[in-house]
Amino acid sequence: MSATAFHWVSPEVRYTKSAQALAAGGWLALFWNIEGNDESGVGVQIQAVYDKHMPPSQAHPYATHHPGSHSKQQDARISRWQEEINGSHLFGDVRVTQFLWKEWYTTEQYLRLLETYSDHRTLSAGDKRGLFEGVAEVLAQQGGGRSKPYVTILYLAQVRRLPENHQGFTQAGSAAGF
Repeated sequence: MSATAFHWVSPEVRYTKSAQALAAGGWLALFWNIEGNDESGVGVQIQAVYDKHMPPSQAHPYATHHPGSHSKQQDARISRWQEEINGSHLFGDVRVTQFLWKEWYTTEQYLRLLETYSDHRTLSAGDKRGLFEGVAEVLAQQGGGRSKPYVTILYLAQVRRLPENHQGFTQAGSAAGF
């Protein structure tokens, strides 16, 4: 199982090592939490702040609140991971399940969350100040916080039985390189 980190493992080894680590009949389970589509009034207002203060070169591709664009990006992400897992030929058909949920943040909690995003951390001091002040102002108008939508995307695939001479396996069938 990998939670929100599997993309950091080198594509050349991530499926081979996963298949080697699993017992016969075991399951690969990968999941990521991504921002959900927020077309609410607060989502649109926050997007306007981003449009004003986030340089286009740093805009996160999943941060947009423009109607329709989020679901297309999410579908593309799901297809990309399904194709990659299937393309490894080490696992059976990929099952994808999506879980929608929301988290309530006070203004202070939300600004601390934004502080963890790499594209926010690299903003110039002026852009960051403008962005954070603008978001804080929107949230103040909403009663001092927001409910942020998320989607957890779970990918499940059962490992195929691998021959002993599969690349990465020793003759005894134990995983090499671990």
